[in-house]
Amino acid sequence: MNTSWFSFELIALPPARLLLDSADMTLPRAQLSRSLLEGLRETMPQSTWPEVGFLGGTKLWPLDAFLKQGDPLWTRNLARSRYLGPSLVAMPNPGRLVIIGTGPIGDLEDWIDTPELADVTLMKFNDEIQLSAGRLPEMVFPGMDELAARLDQSPSRVSITADHAIVIGWDNPEYTWGVGGIISTHLSSPRVRVGFVSDEPIEPIAQLIREQGDAIPVELQPCEEPSPGPWQTLRSDEHAIIGQWIRTGGYVGPDGERHAPDGTPIAAFRELPPGTFVRLRIDSFAGRFQPVETIALVLEDDSVAIANESNHQLEIYEYDRNSRTWRQRSANHPRFFPLAGGHYGLLL
Repeated sequence: MNTSWFSFELIALPPARLLLDSADMTLPRAQLSRSLLEGLRETMPQSTWPEVGFLGGTKLWPLDAFLKQGDPLWTRNLARSRYLGPSLVAMPNPGRLVIIGTGPIGDLEDWIDTPELADVTLMKFNDEIQLSAGRLPEMVFPGMDELAARLDQSPSRVSITADHAIVIGWDNPEYTWGVGGIISTHLSSPRVRVGFVSDEPIEPIAQLIREQGDAIPVELQPCEEPSPGPWQTLRSDEHAIIGQWIRTGGYVGPDGERHAPDGTPIAAFRELPPGTFVRLRIDSFAGRFQPVETIALVLEDDSVAIANESNHQLEIYEYDRNSRTWRQRSANHPRFFPLAGGHYGLLL
């Protein structure tokens, strides 16, 4: 089994672009578009404001800068021809693009099925207007909130997955576990390290998922596995208790009753939070333990012990080479179990 760790940092996505059709526009009619932009400025958080330009133009401005230029900017761009090429050439890799048009776009056919229009929305003010002669979907202006949503590039959640792999740990509590990956809907903390185990090469992908459901892939970077904590020595009486666990599968407590292995009789374990894994190294005369920061321990037989965060139960997942998937073998496994090299694991 291969174990690999990767790091991911949430990046700021480039702003969406908004192109305004000024071919039939007069200065008084430009007031309608200006009011629309002012509405966007009031509706959208500043961090999501789009860049704005004119269809056929070669320059884009941040939303606020566009509005501050006032009538001189509009005057210079009135009656601009409806050609998309100059704008797309001037903004490589445009990402999300919204065009508000008032008539047919002359060279649209040249750009259909290109990466530049992979995420385009054509918008118009009524059904009588035709922008693409039916070659692309067109929508009548739906209102300020819907326009703002289409221009908002910020993700609503992040998903990190890897085919044929299982997650064994991560270091950001905003993420939750799934067999093939982790997901977060709380994006206040931008960084996370995540570890996977697989019988195949591990190639994870992060996806920034927006409210509309579309996803933007982001590459992860390989990183070092978290350093394990130091080995600590068990007291002699604790060593004896764990020896009972190994020999008989339990221990006799001070109450004279037999108990299944847990962290109760070990003083140092009582200081650790529930759901923590502990590695144990036991020989005839001494014992040591090592708390583990990850939610999983890799076993010998193509399987992984997972600490279920919701109920603190121990689950065992095994790799099926025929289907190349991980399947749950046990939903409530004994919390004390053997590891490779004569070591043992305990889920507190």
